[in-house]
Amino acid sequence: MASVQERWHGARLDTSSALVRFTLALVLFALSLGIRFALIGVLPPTGFPFLTFFPAVMLAAFVAGLWPGVLVATLSILAAWRFFIAPSADGGLASGDVIALVFFSGVLLVDCVIIHLMTTALGRARSTSEQLLHSEAQFRALAGKLQQADLRKDEFLAMLAHELRNPLAPIAAAAELLGMGAMDEQKVQRTSLIIGRQVRHLTGLIDDLLDVSRVTRGLVRLERQPLDAKRVVAEAVEQIQPLLDRRRQRLSLHIEPESAFVLGDQKRLVQVVANLLNNAAKFTPEGGAIELALGLEDGQVRLALTDNGIGMAPDFVEQAFELFAQGERASDRSQGGLGIGLALVRSLVELHGGRARAGSDGLGKGSRFEVWLPRLAGDAGAAGGAGAPSQLAPADAGLRVLIVDDNVDAADMLGMFVESLGHRVWIDTSADAARVTAMERHPQVCLLDIGLPGMDGNELARRLRAHPGTAGAVLVAITGYGQEQDRISSMQAGFDHHFVKPVDTARLKDLLGAIASANAGANAGLEQVGK
Repeated sequence: MASVQERWHGARLDTSSALVRFTLALVLFALSLGIRFALIGVLPPTGFPFLTFFPAVMLAAFVAGLWPGVLVATLSILAAWRFFIAPSADGGLASGDVIALVFFSGVLLVDCVIIHLMTTALGRARSTSEQLLHSEAQFRALAGKLQQADLRKDEFLAMLAHELRNPLAPIAAAAELLGMGAMDEQKVQRTSLIIGRQVRHLTGLIDDLLDVSRVTRGLVRLERQPLDAKRVVAEAVEQIQPLLDRRRQRLSLHIEPESAFVLGDQKRLVQVVANLLNNAAKFTPEGGAIELALGLEDGQVRLALTDNGIGMAPDFVEQAFELFAQGERASDRSQGGLGIGLALVRSLVELHGGRARAGSDGLGKGSRFEVWLPRLAGDAGAAGGAGAPSQLAPADAGLRVLIVDDNVDAADMLGMFVESLGHRVWIDTSADAARVTAMERHPQVCLLDIGLPGMDGNELARRLRAHPGTAGAVLVAITGYGQEQDRISSMQAGFDHHFVKPVDTARLKDLLGAIASANAGANAGLEQVGK
């Protein structure tokens, strides 16, 4: 039947299949001829000459095809003429027999063509039906995936709302207490620490969301340099150690002595390892054990992390790195976070030319995560990797700082912070007012919000750069826009630095200290020249 299906689909048949089909046609003809001879005792010798040949022709055309059917029809016509039509007195055929022979010959040949067309149409209909069934199955599978993705999205939004409300609650309570005014210095300091911790938590959530958006859209730029993977692991462990200490978890490190250099982005690779460790810490019970191994395998740097935590169900292992995919969680959300860390891990690893894999023996049996990164040949990266940031001593002389933000509370709080560092501050809430202040005060540093009403921060920066009194000022963008294109736009407008809200105060402090130190050094140089 395979040859018939190929014929139905218009496939080209090889010689062996054609031989089988014509052989089958000959067998059918011989069988019909034998039956006709067997019926001579029942039927007149020259009666019903085509009685048994019609079924043979139709069956041959249906099973073997058009030309085998034509062959059987031709042989049947010859057999009927030779054996089953009585000759006339002169040895020929009577006119009536000639007409009958021609008529039935035409009928046989037309039957072959009709049956061939019918089987071809049947084959096409069957093929179309199979395609429709396949398309329907694909559609149902796609609909199932879309429904699952929609469900994940709803679950993610619910988690996001929960995670945002958690830090907002203590911040709101702290604001109420500060507004009451009846607090001693110790309580004010405690309240300030609470606000700082919760703001850092909120900042981490937003950074994770932005990272996922940038990575999934391919907007992340990697600053590739030779890196020691051992240093990457050390920095990630340093970041996660406080969490491990709070949960009293044991972290075992197994680092092979061979050099393990990769070409990658220091910040992003530390993020990969830190996310894996953070995930393991959250889903491993307090007092649990986590093991992190770094070594070489098949010319690649292999990072393997195992824990004795809650593990994963077999059907979830394949989804572990997918965005918005999460295992079953308790209603108290005690683990915290948005559950997008592993999606970032896989995306960042793949951007580095590597791969990531998850595994688990089942619920309650812990989890395994492995990352492979291309190894950098030799010790070319021995000098690579960013060292610890230098500690700048506070400057003796303060700076003249202009702060511009249409959010009055944000501007006032930032001004208070900068003043506490010993700098002189002016605050404006519009670009026009800021231009007037800048012309009068000649600030050395301008902290400018980008999203100002009317004239935005980028345009204000261009105008400050164009004026001789502020052309040499250090311009720092303070903005809620943190995409790569936003940074590029601010640099093109004349900004020297780009800070994303909420501002990293430690980084801003270091920056102002460096500017103050540089100015103090330049002034000292001028004084030396004057002497």
